[in-house]
Amino acid sequence: MFTSTEKSISTLDRVKNRFPNQKESIEALYENSPTFREICSDYEEMVIWLEDNSQPEKKASDMYHHAEELLKELEDEIMGCLKGRIAPVAMEHYQGAD
Repeated sequence: MFTSTEKSISTLDRVKNRFPNQKESIEALYENSPTFREICSDYEEMVIWLEDNSQPEKKASDMYHHAEELLKELEDEIMGCLKGRIAPVAMEHYQGAD
């Protein structure tokens, strides 16, 4: 699914590049939270899709605009995790207690 160029940037690096002032927090969450890793993976897939569809005629499509909105939502989720508004580590801890 990914091209060789896309593989050269890891999911973690892509997120750290987007939020350079949060690198340590991103690494800690990425290491400890499967939920955060999933959000980051979704973010990476959306970035790659947008890059692959960046031709002017595709950028004008509703699908492209929807993808941009989804990317913004994923960025908001990442920031929510980093600011502690969303606590993926804690949620996973409680889900495992059943």
